[in-house]
Amino acid sequence: MPDGVLTGSPALLESVGSDNLVNAAIPIPTDPAWKLTPLSASTLEGLLADPRPDSFQKEAVHSPAHDLAVFEHIHVIPRRHDLGAVLSDQEIEVEVWNAFRRHAKRLTEISIDGPAGIEVEHILALPTDYPATESLLYTVRALSRGDPRIDNLITWIFTDVSISGADLTLIGYRVLPWPFDPNLTEPIRQTYGYLTDILPARDGTEQRVQLREMAKGTVSFANLLEERDAQHANAILHGSQAHAFGVPLWQHRKPLLATIDLWATEVEVETLHIPHHEGGLIIIWRNPYEWEVATIESIVVNRITVSSPLQSPWPVAGTWVTPIVVGRLSPSEVFRWESLRVGSTRLTFDIDSFFP
Repeated sequence: MPDGVLTGSPALLESVGSDNLVNAAIPIPTDPAWKLTPLSASTLEGLLADPRPDSFQKEAVHSPAHDLAVFEHIHVIPRRHDLGAVLSDQEIEVEVWNAFRRHAKRLTEISIDGPAGIEVEHILALPTDYPATESLLYTVRALSRGDPRIDNLITWIFTDVSISGADLTLIGYRVLPWPFDPNLTEPIRQTYGYLTDILPARDGTEQRVQLREMAKGTVSFANLLEERDAQHANAILHGSQAHAFGVPLWQHRKPLLATIDLWATEVEVETLHIPHHEGGLIIIWRNPYEWEVATIESIVVNRITVSSPLQSPWPVAGTWVTPIVVGRLSPSEVFRWESLRVGSTRLTFDIDSFFP
């Protein structure tokens, strides 16, 4: 076991060290980097300049590249709207803004050029004075009845103001729904197909090129109708056979899950495995005379949001929600009268594009 070593007491450790450094005088550094003058915060206060600039005044001027591109004009917002397929009455909100900063302007007339079936709801009598920088909201309504093609120009005409920019262009097309539920004793047939180009190689391999982005196909079903429904279907078939039809996909219809209030934009219905898609159409249907068509804006589980407020309230009992596509009939479709009160038909609609 090693022996211990006796050390001095802690009080004597202060004197332990090199004799050369004891009481040695350390000179002040002469490098310029060390020449610093310590200043306290109180010494610095008042020596720094105030960073705030002196107050000044500058006269503003109009800039043609900016101000006059917005102000001193009449603006209609939006300037263009695509209604798409119009199967029932549709409404859009339009803002008309007097961007003159110093002068009121007088609206004298609202002109509608183009096919019939467009209305503008104006809550004030004409002529109407617009105060400077003020705006008003208008309801523009596209009716379900009218010319098949929608191509209208609506112009707000003000005194001493150019009509350039003070107009709204509406485009779209009217579609007549086939609102009669099918005879389910006969099958509902739906076909679809894509167009593909096949390029064969010498070794027998093939390259296939898709030539059609969305499928084309047909929807076929039978109707057995009585009295009023038969007369109505016969009139539609012979009067509008050359027009586009809204074709409900009856095999995918689902009952409404919750009551829909007036002006609502949400429809609660089962959506799983149903071919709904954003931008597509649905029909809310009770019978051939009570229905409404809306455009789908978004889809979540068991809920569809439509792009425009619904024009009617809908109860749960007896109300169905069905996808609807746009199709056309061939010129040879006929309506058969089985008796004086009963008629039947089997129609095949050609669908330009739909999502299988």
